[in-house]
Amino acid sequence: MQRKVYFLLNLLQDVNILRPLIILSSKIKNSNPTIIISKAFIARDTTKIWQNEVSEIALNTRSIVLQVEDEIDALTLFEDNGGIVFAASESNLSPHKFTHNIFRMISDDYLTVTLQHGFECVGFSQSYQHNISYGTNVYWGADIVCSWTDIENLTSLSAHQSQKVLPFGPTFALNDVPSSERSEEPMGLVCENLHSVRMTASGDLKNEFMETFESFCIAMNQRKERVTLRPHPGGQYVLKNKVQLPQNAVLNNEPIYKVDLSSFTYGVSAPSSIIIDMLYAKIPVAVWIDEQGIMDYSKYKGLETISNCKELELFALRAQSNPEYFLRKQEVFLQNSGLILDTESVARNFTTLIVNSLANSSALKDSSAEKVLFIANDIIPTLQLSFIKPLRPLVEKGELTSEYLTEKELKDEFGSLARATIAQRYILNRLEKYRPTKIIFCRYSGPHAVAIRLWALQNQVPVMFHIDDDLLNVPLSLGKAKFEQHNSPVRVKTVRYLLDHSDLVYCSTKPLLDKFKAQNVDNRMVSGEIYCSADVAVPAYKRRATKLGYMGFDHSHDLETVLDVIVRILNEFPDSTFSMFGTIPKPKKLEQFGDRIIMIEPVRDYKLFLETFASLGWDIGICPLVVDEFNKVKANTKWVEYTSIGAAVVATKNTVYDECGADGCAILAENSLQWYEALRALIEDPDLHFEQLQKAQQKLKSSYSVNRLTDQVLSVFAHLTEC
Repeated sequence: MQRKVYFLLNLLQDVNILRPLIILSSKIKNSNPTIIISKAFIARDTTKIWQNEVSEIALNTRSIVLQVEDEIDALTLFEDNGGIVFAASESNLSPHKFTHNIFRMISDDYLTVTLQHGFECVGFSQSYQHNISYGTNVYWGADIVCSWTDIENLTSLSAHQSQKVLPFGPTFALNDVPSSERSEEPMGLVCENLHSVRMTASGDLKNEFMETFESFCIAMNQRKERVTLRPHPGGQYVLKNKVQLPQNAVLNNEPIYKVDLSSFTYGVSAPSSIIIDMLYAKIPVAVWIDEQGIMDYSKYKGLETISNCKELELFALRAQSNPEYFLRKQEVFLQNSGLILDTESVARNFTTLIVNSLANSSALKDSSAEKVLFIANDIIPTLQLSFIKPLRPLVEKGELTSEYLTEKELKDEFGSLARATIAQRYILNRLEKYRPTKIIFCRYSGPHAVAIRLWALQNQVPVMFHIDDDLLNVPLSLGKAKFEQHNSPVRVKTVRYLLDHSDLVYCSTKPLLDKFKAQNVDNRMVSGEIYCSADVAVPAYKRRATKLGYMGFDHSHDLETVLDVIVRILNEFPDSTFSMFGTIPKPKKLEQFGDRIIMIEPVRDYKLFLETFASLGWDIGICPLVVDEFNKVKANTKWVEYTSIGAAVVATKNTVYDECGADGCAILAENSLQWYEALRALIEDPDLHFEQLQKAQQKLKSSYSVNRLTDQVLSVFAHLTEC
């Protein structure tokens, strides 16, 4: 059978992204382009504009167009002939479920490819509002992910996805410039994307944008100038909401590839990929931002910004009188952006990929690298600390590939049936498709562990269980919700099964290993010398310490042991502040201090967490710990992270912090008086603070470096292989 090139259309804006590739592939011999349209695409296209566009594309490229009901229906179209399948919008997020499920279940005979579909794009480079709305753990089911820039410019890319990424450039660089009759009348273009999370995630900014636009139109009408308004192709906010436009506003709802952007005198938009289109067309461009500064426009810094009618009117006048001023700024922005905009390079990249896939799609899938499947309840901090971070260099060099299977994924896919046979079949299908060389359960207590272990035995794949707490004995002191969750009989049974039946148990600390031995775990076990690693993010420097902080998740009982001391310190030092970074609510005892108590929302992605942590400017980090059986086996994560961000540490004595805090690398306190004296000393004596932090950071570099943890993980992997 002949291999084919397939294109999946699910969102309306997919047409803009995939059309250039459909045209490109039609020029490749025996490519047989086939367009598959979801039922949801048809439902979204209430105006029929995009269905007509697809018909026109199909006619001009001789492509076959097929409509399907759902993912299962689509999968029946993929016969065993193989080929390549492109999707313009695919990820684990719910709007992309159609394409994501196809990519997760399709035969290995097909090479699957996801395209970056915007300058700010989930999983690639997200704004703050993206993070709020979608989170930071975005991943793809595709074999290959084609980005607009090199990896270093993809600020939201997860380490475990980076090995998939090929920097190919945006497909719009392949479009021919549409011709149009140039009017002597100056006309600006204003683009709305009012449906975007940028307009809603941090407050409702839609009215502010429209008020600016309407006032601007009135001002331009006095000069007898018209203004073009362009709705987002997917959002269509002004049309769906029947917004009445000013009389001199001209609506343009044509597909972007049919609009000659260079015919406009200037262009304006809130942060959106249309800005890149306008920059590419070489017209003066301004970025609209709200006057309160709520919207994140950091990816567009370096470009002109406007916030109100007066600023927009002034920009329009300057764009007409001196466009070169803006074009020079914009050229610098594009050069610094890393965008691959050379048409020949973009065409060569995609042509080579398509031609090779038509020859043999499996040849493009690297089978020589180590393939590790990580299984966890979610993309939890333990997984990020213990594996994703230290293995990142190997992933980026292509020496190791990884995939992730989580209990959250099963719940998202199957809901209440996550423990049912249908979910088990889904897992086994994932295993057969990926064919891992190692399986790592990371702190896992979810369903189907036995089925996965049996598959591994049948296929001679070694299995390791990594654990960093005594999950057989979680105390009530962690809170009722955590206590009930971890002590659920079915979860305890899973943990015990993995402790007893994995090929190797990798414990975070030696005391944890000893504790499991005491609980009759008779299995091969190893422990690491270090658990958390870090490089120095904020080097020590001499200053007076005024910013105290506590970072923690679900451990309010530890913090409570020193609350009275914190209250005393805040009363005695009025210029001091106390920050809490994590999920613990503000204690009532601290409410009296008003805005001197700073609450920082948790950041779940570990890379972003460290960047945020380093930006807080803490002087002192506290590590209070209840001395009990559960905490005796914990790791010294807080000391490592505090030291990395330049905070001197005070910690509870006779705990895990004794070793790392020795030799003046922390002050260890045994009671409230010692805690008070330690904090007061660090605040009053800048030299003491500086010297302690210097010593701690030297120890961090020598004993807790990322490279050392990488070597440790690889050593454990080698030990596992020897099983």
